[in-house]
Amino acid sequence: MVMTYDLDLPSDVDFLPLAPLPPFAFVAAWHPLAERQAVRLQELAAEPFVLLDLPLSRDYFLFLFHQAGLTPRIAVRCPQLDMVRSLVARGEGFGIANAQPRNRASLDGLPLAYLTLESDLRPLTYGLALLKGGRRSLAAQALLDLCGRLLKGRALPGTVQAEGQDY
Repeated sequence: MVMTYDLDLPSDVDFLPLAPLPPFAFVAAWHPLAERQAVRLQELAAEPFVLLDLPLSRDYFLFLFHQAGLTPRIAVRCPQLDMVRSLVARGEGFGIANAQPRNRASLDGLPLAYLTLESDLRPLTYGLALLKGGRRSLAAQALLDLCGRLLKGRALPGTVQAEGQDY
């Protein structure tokens, strides 16, 4: 059993969804868009994009642009979200993520502004993945039940629920 997102799951895995995680954009606190609560992906497409460049994340974020009929202007590719947040906070571009950390600043202390993405963009869903047809031990079932009680319909631990986000 593993907690994961609903991305590229093999056919021999059952996925038990806990909550959707819609994408949102983030910019430096002094960026012209930072005063807004929401933005359309079309408004960001011409801006430099600091891409979280991990295999599944990269594919998901690029799919969002494709889904909207847009091509992003990738300025930097980063293998770590903290690096993306730091570059965005320094004004190197905007970022996209699916879980807002409680800390609204980059690791070097520069503030970030989070913007709801207005559109019907595909959210990620976090949940539990288990082998299909596998026998669940009492301990596994207890963990499933606990996760359901504590996490179902809620933001990921350590994150905040985005404004207007409905679980």
